Amino acid sequence: ELHPNQWEVYYHLGRLQFYFLNDHYGALASLEKYFDQTTWSSDYYDMWASRMMAGALYNKDIYPKALKYINNVMNDTEFETVIDDDAKNQFYGIRGQLNLALSNFDAAKEDLEKAAELNPKSAYNIEILGDTYAKEKNYEKAIEFYNKALKIDPAKYSIYEYRAYAHEALEDYFAALLDMNEAIKHNPDYGLLYFKRGEYTLKMGDQDKACADWLLGNKKGNTDSYNKLLETCGYSKEDFYTADD
Repeated sequence: ELHPNQWEVYYHLGRLQFYFLNDHYGALASLEKYFDQTTWSSDYYDMWASRMMAGALYNKDIYPKALKYINNVMNDTEFETVIDDDAKNQFYGIRGQLNLALSNFDAAKEDLEKAAELNPKSAYNIEILGDTYAKEKNYEKAIEFYNKALKIDPAKYSIYEYRAYAHEALEDYFAALLDMNEAIKHNPDYGLLYFKRGEYTLKMGDQDKACADWLLGNKKGNTDSYNKLLETCGYSKEDFYTADD
């Protein structure tokens, strides 16, 4: 407020909003003001401001504009020298995710493979590579990457969850069920996981266990579980009325 034309203030405010507050619209507003007050010079601040803009736009599902921002940075001739190797994986990673969201699968795989190479200790980019192959319906290859990701981070519930979906697509419901068990073990409050485990149990012929899972899923706020209880398990809406009702 006292010094409205200081670009540094808007850069650091945008960084705070993006990385620490998850205020993506706030970050976009601050970083736009940063760009309004600067001329592109291919320096550290320009490139990281663009990376944060791309990330905030991605989180708000504004994919083409986000891709434009990150491409602008990574096509800059100074990118290789200004951004060090330890940080480049963030740029390749977000571009890979954007290409995946836009169904540019080959470009997504190329970027995510590069990100994984730059940061081999992180399971995240390898997991997203699995998602890319799953989107292409190459489920066996997706499972290969999920397996690799789990070797790095065996406690990450989402890897088990999405490997279960790949097994489901292959109609291997027993393997899907085992993976969903692991996903629930690592994230027991996520209602969707109980809904999906109930589906697999029903596919394997055990309706009682399926209904028990949907009761848990409903308790944890999953609407699909509630609908299944009405459709399949013989419950009525009145069974779930509360004192408020």
